[in-house]
Amino acid sequence: MMWRVTRRSGTRHGIAFLVTVVASMLSTGNALAQAYPAKPIRWIVTYQPGSTGDIFARLLGPKVAEQIGQAVVIENRGSANGNVGTAAGAKAPPDGYTFLLAGNASLSINPHLSAEANYDPVKDFAPVMLIGTAPLLLNAHPSLPAKSLDEFVAYAKANPGKIDFASGGNGSSTHLAGEMLKQMASLDLRHVPYNSSTQAIADLAGGHVMLMFTGVPTTLSQVRSGRLRAIAVAGRTRSAVLPDVPAMAEAVPGFEAVVWYGLLAPAGTPPDRVSRMYAELQTALKAPDIQEKFKGQGAEVGTLGPAPFGAYIREELVRWGKVVKASGAKLD
Repeated sequence: MMWRVTRRSGTRHGIAFLVTVVASMLSTGNALAQAYPAKPIRWIVTYQPGSTGDIFARLLGPKVAEQIGQAVVIENRGSANGNVGTAAGAKAPPDGYTFLLAGNASLSINPHLSAEANYDPVKDFAPVMLIGTAPLLLNAHPSLPAKSLDEFVAYAKANPGKIDFASGGNGSSTHLAGEMLKQMASLDLRHVPYNSSTQAIADLAGGHVMLMFTGVPTTLSQVRSGRLRAIAVAGRTRSAVLPDVPAMAEAVPGFEAVVWYGLLAPAGTPPDRVSRMYAELQTALKAPDIQEKFKGQGAEVGTLGPAPFGAYIREELVRWGKVVKASGAKLD
């Protein structure tokens, strides 16, 4: 744009006008170019304090905060199996200052089970990154006469309807992992739902039920002490913390039941802010102390970025939807 000052308009007035225009342009440019983030960022976490998802949030939050020069505020919204927090994340302003840390329960299982899941896990979010995965562990009470994965499958087939498996409640990951095992291995197991995983594990250790899927860190000490027997890791490969325990896929091809955790933004969040958070998470997850702490939780650091993570969510929705439908699982 060219500005011309003529004698007719007056040199002094023309210069003043030019200065005003340039100042206005610079002010607008500075506002648009203001560094992001310019204020603290909120992470809505769909897990109770002290749970694995909460632990991951509180490990990564300070790392990201240090990198971006702004606080990352953790807000736990773990009620209704994560539905409340997930819905809050979906309705948050899409400005790059609110993110959701959630996982398979609220994003791939609950939508098939609960009318309270009043959000769309695909349409309502912009995936940022899959930050971690942790396979479940199939535990048995030592009195179960099966010391290996092959022996367990053979024993279960020879004793249909006689083996109970516990879970933390109807529709939970630990319940649906058992239903998937029944379907894929053609086993007849009886489900015993509990009000909490803690109560179920206590009864498993006491021999009141014979089987249960749990998170690896939840029962690792009891496995190592001999109070429980680890039958299989419910993943496609063995766990680094239990290298002698076979993967379920070794006896049941294609079996995989993992708990996963990821960060998402509300749909409509500017792509550059999604990309920025993805880059910050990548950096944070490469830190040796973070990788060691993830390993201590029996988890693997995630690598999927926005597009692959979105595809993964869609695949998980379909996979668990089939399990829910075939099992007839319903929430309490």
